[in-house]
Amino acid sequence: MLRFFRTLRQRLLTEGRIGKYLLYAIGEILLVVIGILLALQIDDWNERRKVRKLEIKTLKELHSDLTQSYQDIEADQNFMEACVVSNEVILRAITQKLPYTDSLLPHFSNLYPYQATFSLNQTTYDNIRQTGSNLITNDSLRIDVSDFYRGYVNMYREMEDRFVENHYENSVKPMFLESFVFLQGNQMAPRDYSGFTDNARYEQLLRYNVRTLQGITRVQSSMLNGIQNILERIDAEIARLSDKKP
Repeated sequence: MLRFFRTLRQRLLTEGRIGKYLLYAIGEILLVVIGILLALQIDDWNERRKVRKLEIKTLKELHSDLTQSYQDIEADQNFMEACVVSNEVILRAITQKLPYTDSLLPHFSNLYPYQATFSLNQTTYDNIRQTGSNLITNDSLRIDVSDFYRGYVNMYREMEDRFVENHYENSVKPMFLESFVFLQGNQMAPRDYSGFTDNARYEQLLRYNVRTLQGITRVQSSMLNGIQNILERIDAEIARLSDKKP
C-alpha cells in the first residue's frame, strides 16, 4: 500500500499536479499514523491480557492457599473441641465424685494440645506483598485479603503461642509430670485417681482449659467465616475477569 502511494506521489510530482501530490502525501502520513496507533493498540491489548492472566493465576493460587488453610483450621478446631469435651468429662467425674473407669483414659490423654497446631500456607500472599504491585486489582478484595493475613493470622498465632504452648509448658505439663503415669498407646492416667479428683488446683486448671479452648475455637469460627467469604469473592472475581473483554 505504501509503495503504491509513493509511486502515485512521484508521478503526480513529475506531472506538476502539486495539489493532488500534497493530498496523497497527507494520506500517506495518515496511513502511517493509523498503522502506528493500531500497533500501539495491539500492544496495549496484549499487555492488558497478560496482566489479566497473571491476576487470574494469582487469584487461583490464593484460593488454593486459603482452601488449605480453611481445612487446617477446621481440623484444629475439631481437635480443640474434642479437648473441651475431655476436660468436661473429667470435671464431671471430679464434681460428681465418680469412680474411676477405663472409659476415662482417652479423656485424660486428651486434656490439652501439647503444642501450637496452626500452620498456614501464605506463599501467594507473601509473593503479592513482596512484589509491591497490585496484582489484585479489586481494591476491596485486596484490602480484605491483607486484613485477614495481617490481622486474624497474626492474632491467632500470638494466641496459640500464649494460650497453647505457654499454658501447656507452665501449667498442664507440670500437672502431667507431677500426677500422671504414661501407659501404652500414648495414654495417660493419674497415679492416684482419688488424689487427683480431690485436688482443687487441678479442678481449676481444667476449668481454665475449657474457657481457653472455647475462646480459641470461637476465633477459629470467625477465621473460617472470613476465609469462606474471601473464597466466594475470589471465585466471583475470577469469573468476572475471565468474562471481561480485552
